[in-house]
Formats: sequence, C-alpha cells, structure tokens
Amino acid sequence: MDQETFGDQFKSCNVEFTAKAGSGSVKMVPVSLGVNASVGVGIVIGRAGVQDLYLTGKVEVEAGTNALGELAKDKDITTSMGGIGVSDKSQDAGVKGRMSLISGKTTLEGTGLFK
Repeated sequence: MDQETFGDQFKSCNVEFTAKAGSGSVKMVPVSLGVNASVGVGIVIGRAGVQDLYLTGKVEVEAGTNALGELAKDKDITTSMGGIGVSDKSQDAGVKGRMSLISGKTTLEGTGLFK
C-alpha cells in the first residue's frame, strides 16, 4: 500500500505579492490617457527550501482617441459608416521585468507597442 504524504508529493510552489497603482483611463475629448504601474515580490519554495526570491515591476501607458465615444452619447449622431460600426482606437506600450535576488538573473521585456 502506497502511503505518500503531502511532503513526499510536493515539488515546488511560487508565492507572489503585487501592489498596483494607476490612473485608469482619463478621458479628455478627443483623447484618453492612462498610466498603470505595479511592483511585486515573489518566492519560489522547493523540497530543499527557498530556491529563489525575486522582484517584479511593470509600467504601462495607454493613449487613444475618445471623439467617437463622446459622439455616441448624442442620440442624433450615428457612429457607423454604411452600417458598419466604427470605434475609437487606442494603443498601449510598457515595460515589465523580473530580477532574482539569489541568482541575479534579470529579464526585461516590452508590452504593447514595445513587444
């Protein structure tokens, strides 16, 4: 009879805490802007104990148009062209990274337009 315990079956786990802050999306006709940032700390625990301790960070900026959204609020103005709906456009760009405090390994990558 196989009597494996949780300790026998355990391989590893990650625990991560993250704090986020941002403006969301601030709409100023005809433009909308947003900024978001987050920082975190994580730990990787294996059978032998703590395997890694790391920090994470991310910053993103979003910019777009807001003119059509404002026009859609007016019941007398249509926001379609030949029956095909049109909408505001937006783009985002950012950077995220992770740095190990034990091994020193660092990764940095772009998001959105910086991908």
